[in-house]
Amino acid sequence: MIYVFNAGLQGMVFSLLGLGLSAVVNNCYLAAVIPFCYCIFTASILATYSSGLNALSLFVIGQYNNAIIGYGGILLYDFLLVLVGYGLFIGGDKHACKG
Repeated sequence: MIYVFNAGLQGMVFSLLGLGLSAVVNNCYLAAVIPFCYCIFTASILATYSSGLNALSLFVIGQYNNAIIGYGGILLYDFLLVLVGYGLFIGGDKHACKG
């Protein structure tokens, strides 16, 4: 049950990020690809600097007890990604109303 909850949580996080990007980019295909590119970028390049920056580690249940990123680090990372997606959505919505 924990795996199902975690997969749903991460799906919500990355779908909100894609929704925010779609409001700014105005291209549904690019908005669907950018979150995947973000995961690949963080897994390949940013993970060499710190394992806490790896977005693919969000899907691993054992990372919730990782002392390197802190015991609440995964939830904080999720919260930041949701805030970025929400901010992009609100900012893109205001931009679309003006133009």
